[in-house]
Amino acid sequence: MSELQARVRAPLTKAVVDLLKKQPPSVQAAVRAKAADAVERVELASRVDWIPLSIQLEILSALHTEVGPEGYDAFCTAHFAATVEQALVKSVFEGTIRVFGISPAALYKVFGKTWPVIASGCGVISIEGQAAPSGTTLHVTELPMNEREIDLFVRGFRATFQGVLDVVKKQGTVVMRSFDRDAGKAVYFATWS
Repeated sequence: MSELQARVRAPLTKAVVDLLKKQPPSVQAAVRAKAADAVERVELASRVDWIPLSIQLEILSALHTEVGPEGYDAFCTAHFAATVEQALVKSVFEGTIRVFGISPAALYKVFGKTWPVIASGCGVISIEGQAAPSGTTLHVTELPMNEREIDLFVRGFRATFQGVLDVVKKQGTVVMRSFDRDAGKAVYFATWS
């Protein structure tokens, strides 16, 4: 059986390119220079297109080189907030809040169910058992381990899960507990108050 190409809906990667505009001019210029073809491909894509994950990771790798690990984490956390404002995700996000309330546990659960709508071949997201009122364990399995920058993608999930807490205005943290390369699996633990 052939492996599916890891790809994401264009709005996810367009949000990355849009967020670059909030970086210092020197960072913007360096990222655009290092990933010029990838940035151009994203800018030319329509909002309904699928973009190979490798294109997004090429841009994120150039950004990581410029801003370092902490800057990269902050960028990925902000990316979630920006993505929630896009039509593709906003309706799902608002519907989840109407049905389940603004609980991080509900959002993490729905995140896993909606992930296949916006990403293909980019892993499966699930929560472990029932989420507690103040925390949960998240699993990302079936990661696309053939991607050159998979470590950035795995790190980005931690920051994205942190972004959920920020969007719902809950104090908390998300840590990556493990990353098993052979199994293509990462485990994260989110706590909030």
